Amino acid sequence: RLNTIITDDANMIIKRLEPGTCVVFHNTRVLHAREAFDPTEGDRHLLGTYVDWDYFKESYRLALRGIN
Repeated sequence: RLNTIITDDANMIIKRLEPGTCVVFHNTRVLHAREAFDPTEGDRHLLGTYVDWDYFKESYRLALRGIN
């Protein structure tokens, strides 16, 4: 049943990222993956990190208010 849900096109968002694009996932809420990459077709650079969720939410809230 889970496989049926996660492979259903209605439950997917597919986005090709352009150089310099930043994407933030909440790992406890989103199942994410990537398609196969052929290294003979170009360069690929992926940088990952983890952040404290409460700190991220507070920083985002302050940024929306224009406070550094």
